[in-house]
Order: sequence, then C-alpha cells, then structure tokens
Amino acid sequence: MRNMANSLAFKLFSLLLLIGAVVFISLTSVIIRANSRHVMHEIILSARRTNALLLRSMRQSMLHNRLEDVAQTIGILGSRRLSASWAANPELRT
Repeated sequence: MRNMANSLAFKLFSLLLLIGAVVFISLTSVIIRANSRHVMHEIILSARRTNALLLRSMRQSMLHNRLEDVAQTIGILGSRRLSASWAANPELRT
C-alpha cells in the first residue's frame, strides 16, 4: 500500500484530479456569476418595460380625462406594493 502512494502514477493521478477539481469549481463559479448577471439584466429590462407601459396607460387616461382610471391604477399599484411589503416584512404584521 505504501508503495502505491509513492508511485509516480498515483502522484500524477492525484495532481490531475486536483487540477480537474479546481478547473471545474472555477468554471462553475464563472458560469453562475454570468447567469446571475444575465437574470438581473432581464429583470431590470422587464421592470423598465412595465414602467413604460404603466406611464403610457396613465398618460392616455389623463389625455382622455378619465381620472377614475388613473385613480384605480394608482390604487391597485399601491395595494400591491403594500401587500408585497407586508408579506416580505414580518415586523409590519404586528
């Protein structure tokens, strides 16, 4: 058993295994970081598109003098933001 641990083949195998593990871990972390950046970019783009849609909708309602539509949109957005904050923060529930 001691002979095997001192053999050149075992040392090379151990070295290759270690190098393979380091390369695998580093590539995995690079892929995860790139994926996270991509997902965040897509979320931001989606939020901007949603914001633009809401602004156009409210502007159109204001141009047609439909203030009840604007008030309803603001009310819906406010209630969703409040409910999301309430769900995310347990201290607000008291």
